[in-house]
Formats: sequence, structure tokens, C-alpha cells
Amino acid sequence: MVRFLRLGTLVLAATVFACPAARAAGAAASDSTSRRLLSVPSVHVHNVVARPVLVLAAGGALAAWAYGQENPDVAAARLDGPVGSRIADVGNFYGDGLVIGGAAAGLYAVGHLGHHAKTAALGDDLTEAFLFSTAVNWTMKAAFHRQRPNGGPHSFPSGHTTAAFCVVPVLGHHLGWKASVPAAVLATATGLGRIEAHKHFLSDVLAGAALGLACGDLVTGKGLLPGSARAVVSPGVVGVSVAF
Repeated sequence: MVRFLRLGTLVLAATVFACPAARAAGAAASDSTSRRLLSVPSVHVHNVVARPVLVLAAGGALAAWAYGQENPDVAAARLDGPVGSRIADVGNFYGDGLVIGGAAAGLYAVGHLGHHAKTAALGDDLTEAFLFSTAVNWTMKAAFHRQRPNGGPHSFPSGHTTAAFCVVPVLGHHLGWKASVPAAVLATATGLGRIEAHKHFLSDVLAGAALGLACGDLVTGKGLLPGSARAVVSPGVVGVSVAF
């Protein structure tokens, strides 16, 4: 069976060196030209794309692993209890697009109308992350056409989970990790809720979580996820440096 999930990795940093042709009258001029070509300075370019790509690659690998052995009936049964049902109810409510999108739009409006710069910036990024992640999510849903465990359409990836997890890096960037922790807990509850409600497979949820984190991190540039990535281009060296 062909694997359902294929999230590719991004190939970074391609360099083309162009050398001007020079006619030299003697060996000294030729040696001078050679030395100039070998002394190309190193270039370090900040790259905010590498980290989200790593998140997507990890999420894609986990989703591919889950796809080969997931059983939605067993997973839903394990979560179907007094405690699990309450967690699922909270998660399903929190991950709804009207809730997250409405909260983001509300912060956007309050910040701009009240001329509160920090609130406006948070509302801007939350709104952008929600819209961006939703657009990517529905593009993927239309491309994969996966049937839900309950028979409905548009299963992969989970839209609720994507929306819930896109909030985490944004809050981490603006308010610090202490604000991102409860958001991550609620986002996890959303993923569990989608499985408990028989709306999604485990692989849908894993892919949705990775997509949400990646989109939120792309919007903020530097969110909850650690480290910074730089494209490194120097004579004989082309690659990506990631510091954690």
C-alpha cells in the first residue's frame, strides 16, 4: 500500500559562483585572479524556514508511522470514559474555528481600537496564524480526500488540531513559555477530542499538530520552538546551521 502521507523536506542554500574572464599578460596576473576567487567572504543569512520544515518533517514521519497501524475504534474506546469525555468536550470546543478565530479577531480589534500596541501585535499574529494555517489545512484536505472514521469527508489533516496548535508558538513569542503551556495542553486536548469523537484518525491529529506549530512559528519568526537557523554559504561549504 502506498503511504498516505508524504511531507517532503526543503532543500536549502543553493549557490552559483560566477567568475569574470580576464585575459592576463603573465603568470602574476593569473595568480592574482585565482587568489581573488578563493577569498569569497562567508555569507550568513537568517533563515526562519528551516525550523518549521523540521517540525513538518517530524510530524509527517509520526503521521506516516501512525497511518500504518492506527485503529480509530480502539483509540476512541480508550478515550471514552468520564475523564476522557470531559477532556474531549473541552478540546473540541476550544479547537473550533469560531472560538480561536473569534478570539484572535477580538484581540486584533481591541488592540487597534484601543491603541494598545502589544495587544494589537498579538492579535495581528494570532489572526494571521489562524488564517494561514486554515488555508493550508483546507488545501491539504482537498488534495488528500481522506474519509473520516465516521464516514464524513475531509479527514486529513485535522483542522481543529491545526487551529489549536497554531496558537502555541504565537503565545510563546509574545507572552513567554508560561502562556504557551496552557495553550499546548488545550491543543493536545483538542487532538484527543477529535479522536474520541470519531472525527479523525491519529495520523490526522499528528499532522494537524505539526502543521499548526509550523504555521504559527512562520508567522512569528521566532516562537516557542528553540534555536535559530542560518543558511551558511562560504567557499566549499553550503548548508544550514541550527543552534539549540
